[in-house]
Amino acid sequence: HSLRAVDPAALVEVAQAIGSLDELKQDLEQQVLARTAALQQANVDLDREREQLSTEVERRQAQEKRLQRVNADLAKSLEHLSVAQKTLIESEKMIALGGLVAGVAHEINTPIGLGLTGASHFQYMVDQLRAKFSAGELEEVEFVRFLDDSTELSRTIFSSLERAAA
Repeated sequence: HSLRAVDPAALVEVAQAIGSLDELKQDLEQQVLARTAALQQANVDLDREREQLSTEVERRQAQEKRLQRVNADLAKSLEHLSVAQKTLIESEKMIALGGLVAGVAHEINTPIGLGLTGASHFQYMVDQLRAKFSAGELEEVEFVRFLDDSTELSRTIFSSLERAAA
């Protein structure tokens, strides 16, 4: 085989090309290392974000459960208040009805009471008049007074009974 003569300029070019390739290789290795470090940092950041998100989800789920319990308690309280309100309204109705009944009873009892008092007094006057008449002690003035009192008393009794009837 024959050896060819090597052109020194070509050797220089080849050496320069090899040097340039080594520089490119080193640049690429540095870029790969930088990108690998960036990706690792991004993964660390992503893991941290996932952990924070997971913690936030757990916190919100716990808060939602608390809110559900509070809502249930509020619903029960509202139901109790509604029952209490209905009971209070019924009590107020009963009180009002009691007042009405008492008022009606008073409006009826007062004139009936006056009528009964007048009738019993009239009975007493008749008994007194009969006793004096039977004993022969009845004087004309007493009989006239009895008639006047009886007239007035009968008007009072009649008026009281009319009020009760109305």
